[in-house]
Amino acid sequence: MSFILALRIGLSLLLALPCVAVPRLAQRLSNWWLLAGLGIGLLLGILGSAFSVAPYPWTDVVVLLVALTGGLLLGRGVPTWFWPILLVMVLLSAADVANIVRTYRASAAPANFSGPDLYGNLLFLLPFGAVNVGIGDLLLLTALAEQWRRRGTSWLVVFTPGAVGLGLAYAFVLVTGLAVIPLLPFLTVGWACSGILEHLHRRNEMASG
Repeated sequence: MSFILALRIGLSLLLALPCVAVPRLAQRLSNWWLLAGLGIGLLLGILGSAFSVAPYPWTDVVVLLVALTGGLLLGRGVPTWFWPILLVMVLLSAADVANIVRTYRASAAPANFSGPDLYGNLLFLLPFGAVNVGIGDLLLLTALAEQWRRRGTSWLVVFTPGAVGLGLAYAFVLVTGLAVIPLLPFLTVGWACSGILEHLHRRNEMASG
């Protein structure tokens, strides 16, 4: 049980890595290229869902394309304000929790990941079950990483929202045994932790300088 949990956490962090790395690698890429990539990804997803064409694992490519380009555009378009972003995430987290509570019975049913579901999740199908992260969560992780990239922070700070958020989420699943949980509240905690880490880092720099 603990081994499988550790493997799930590791794979989830692996899924989050592109969201952390791409903002730095694509910082010279213009918004027009990002818009083009987002448009292509959305078009492929819409057509695939409409015609029930979802060839896994190629659907993961579409999910990544939409999540990464959309997240970069969102991260570039929003001012680098830590506290307003935290407030918005807290409010969205409350809505996410309310939605999960309202639809828990339906969402807790075993997922077959067919059709539109494949275009809404980055998915690993493994012998012990499926490991997946929603496209919206990946987009948000990318946007948060782009926010920190614009502020010139370290890789550790950039990685913190995803690492802390996903780690806490799977620990919560282990403790409670719930089949479906809202991920956004845990990402909000990760964002808060990254802000604390950045504050401590800058304070140490000022003290040593």
